[in-house]
Amino acid sequence: MSSSSGSDSSVPREKGRGIVRAVPYADCIIISPAEPALAAQFPEGREVVLSNVSAPKLARGGPEGGKDEPYAWEAREFIRKKAIGKRVYYTIDNKVASGRGYGTVSLADTPDVSLNTLLVQEGWARAHLPPAMQGKETAKLRPELQALLQAEETARAAGKGVHNKEGEAAAVRPSVSYDAIKLYQQLKGKTLTGVVEQVRNGSTVRITVLPTFHSIILLLSGVQCPGQRKEHGAEGGPPVFVPEPFYKEAKAFAETNLLNREVSFTLDGVDKQNNFFGSIQYVGRDVAEEMLRQGFGTYVAWSATPRGAETCAKLREAERGAREKKARVWSLKHNQDKAAQAGSSSGGSAPREFSGKVVDIVNPATFTVVTDDGVDVRVTLSSVRAPNIGTFEEPAGSKDVKDMAKYERAWALEGKEFLRRRLIGQRVKCSQDYIRPAGKAADGKALPERSFWTVYVDKMNIAIALVENGYATVVQHRGDDDRSPDFQELVLAEQSAQSKSKGLHAPRDKAPAHRVNDLTQDLEFESKHKAAAILKAKGTLPFLQRAGLQKAVIEYVFSGQRFKLFIPKETCVIFFTLTGVKVPRRGENADLDALSNQALQYARQRLHQRDVMVQIDNIDKGGNFLGNLFFEKRDFGVSLAGEGFASITQNAGALSNYRDYVDAEEKAKTNKRG
Repeated sequence: MSSSSGSDSSVPREKGRGIVRAVPYADCIIISPAEPALAAQFPEGREVVLSNVSAPKLARGGPEGGKDEPYAWEAREFIRKKAIGKRVYYTIDNKVASGRGYGTVSLADTPDVSLNTLLVQEGWARAHLPPAMQGKETAKLRPELQALLQAEETARAAGKGVHNKEGEAAAVRPSVSYDAIKLYQQLKGKTLTGVVEQVRNGSTVRITVLPTFHSIILLLSGVQCPGQRKEHGAEGGPPVFVPEPFYKEAKAFAETNLLNREVSFTLDGVDKQNNFFGSIQYVGRDVAEEMLRQGFGTYVAWSATPRGAETCAKLREAERGAREKKARVWSLKHNQDKAAQAGSSSGGSAPREFSGKVVDIVNPATFTVVTDDGVDVRVTLSSVRAPNIGTFEEPAGSKDVKDMAKYERAWALEGKEFLRRRLIGQRVKCSQDYIRPAGKAADGKALPERSFWTVYVDKMNIAIALVENGYATVVQHRGDDDRSPDFQELVLAEQSAQSKSKGLHAPRDKAPAHRVNDLTQDLEFESKHKAAAILKAKGTLPFLQRAGLQKAVIEYVFSGQRFKLFIPKETCVIFFTLTGVKVPRRGENADLDALSNQALQYARQRLHQRDVMVQIDNIDKGGNFLGNLFFEKRDFGVSLAGEGFASITQNAGALSNYRDYVDAEEKAKTNKRG
């Protein structure tokens, strides 16, 4: 940026004083005027371009936006370190229509030496005379111009800064590209130093990391300040950004204290948009805590969590103080209402934190947990998205749509099986992270209120295990969205899965094949295909009989003795009924309906989605396979008889363990069970 001033000496020059708010370039300074009238006229600061000097230019937007001119960074740093946050005097020699002023600036501590002269004297800028004065003898120039020329000559003779041609190649700030997740892994846990180059809002800044020159976007952990809403422009025009209440005030506060300051910071996390989360310390203060204390933002639990319990408590206390005073954002009714309602939305009948046993896997991200009080809670994992299982039927659409549906279904089934093996019947600890209010999906479909949870089994976050194995992906949250307190670990787990091409990150042709012969289709209800379905099931009987005792998975429990099974070896799904016992059917005898329901609950609690062993002996006329089922090495028919839920039938006599059935039934009768 270069400037020259050819102002007429008869025109009154604007003089003022203030505090240096920012130094975007070596020869451009933003000053917060001390005079109330000027402060009101220039609420974002008075931009003053140093007159009669030409300094090398930094690339606009950082190195990724272009290439710096040689020595541009050193020149800016020289003035920044000299002037940022300091009291200055300034004189405006010339103005342009935009309001930008061209003039002279000097530090209040050394008013006799201008920053214009210092910049040239140290070789970080060249003198740039007004056109009307170029070519004149030095002796005929104004004293300040003579001083500039003399300073330039001295710097040139010493080979300083821009006059050192040999050092130009090394005097350009490097453009550093990076993988955000790898950079986070490299820098996490370290106390870093950087210069705040831009304040986007009260809790979001752009920092140049020193001495590596990485340019990063950093969101303050534990606080969310007002931003700008993107809205449609009038009559199809370009979109407009509407500031939220207290956006400007929070941004101005952050700029006053952080912009172009050298700060210490740490990285707490990174998201999928390559934004980093972290904490900034400036003059011994935690910036996030200060923003909360001043009422410029609200506390964000998930991003504060990595900072530790003690820091989280300080941040919550800072917010509480601002809330009680109704400071700034807490003067807004919707924030007051939100705080008053925090924790009041139940998300069903479940508490915000509980322990229980997993009884049903719905899909790779949702399952049912029974609390210690006997309440069923549908739990959906926070911040992860799993593919839809759908149906075995081929979807409509193009080949690509069909292929993608098959691909996602294959991994959805793998993910569900992964959860089933690790969770079914296991005790888990569930913590509610956030609640999605009722609303509408993009297609207009109504969405009910839903709670999202972090679930631990043996201190392991099951969502992280899902993601690192490629069975789920991490949700691409918006900046102000609530999310899992272990969100950072989820992002790292996904990056690991991607690098290893696991699961959903594998090529489509690597998806596991799931060719399942569903022998239950058309058997449950009367249909024109039922007879053919029964014949198909009967045709499979010889293969299942020859297999003898084999593994199976209970997919559904219909009653105490009737189930839907998946046979992995034969990759088929069948209806299966226990032979040798009879459990009362619901509706057949009102007096026995309660017993039938008890038998159903007994079987469901023990068998639903569990691994079992079955031996198939026959098939009935309805297409139900008949045989024995063993759970944890015990004949389940014997267990039913022993609990009094079933009576022995005549065909039990053909069983090799008939005596066990008889003994179990006699014991139930003696103990008056069932």
